[in-house]
Amino acid sequence: RFFTDVGRRQGRKFIPGFEESQQTEGNLEAAAIVSLVLFADDWRQNVVETGTILKPGVFNEVADAFLGFGVSAAVNTIMGYQRRRKAGVGI
Repeated sequence: RFFTDVGRRQGRKFIPGFEESQQTEGNLEAAAIVSLVLFADDWRQNVVETGTILKPGVFNEVADAFLGFGVSAAVNTIMGYQRRRKAGVGI
């Protein structure tokens, strides 16, 4: 999750592709968590290209406002799961 200055306005990024070897009893291993934290830190940073600054954030239609990501992000250490999957497929 990527937090903004408004508590109810957050950004979420779901990243598929984890393998069974990267978890123990449904919890991500330390190396996978470190990789996700580094990814989150990179993903919330501004992108500067030839004088143009692109700020990552979320646009909320109800509030009709764009909110940039703040200085913090959170990584859930419990693996998500695919609810509608075939038996024996996935973690």
